[in-house]
Amino acid sequence: MVGGGGGALEQAVRRAGGPRLEAALALIKRPGVTHAGELHARFVIHTVVPTAEEKLGATYRAVLDQAAALD
Repeated sequence: MVGGGGGALEQAVRRAGGPRLEAALALIKRPGVTHAGELHARFVIHTVVPTAEEKLGATYRAVLDQAAALD
């Protein structure tokens, strides 16, 4: 969700997450993990799709490692 691409899924998550998630989004400037606001989840993983395909796996692994460290 980082980057505010504004896709349909992103907008649905933002609406469902409510003001607490919006506040967390205002603070995060890179891929990472925040609380889930009003969503029925503990955390939201925020990431971007890198422009270089070979970096895709590394990007997702890094964010998932952050999420695993929180549990």
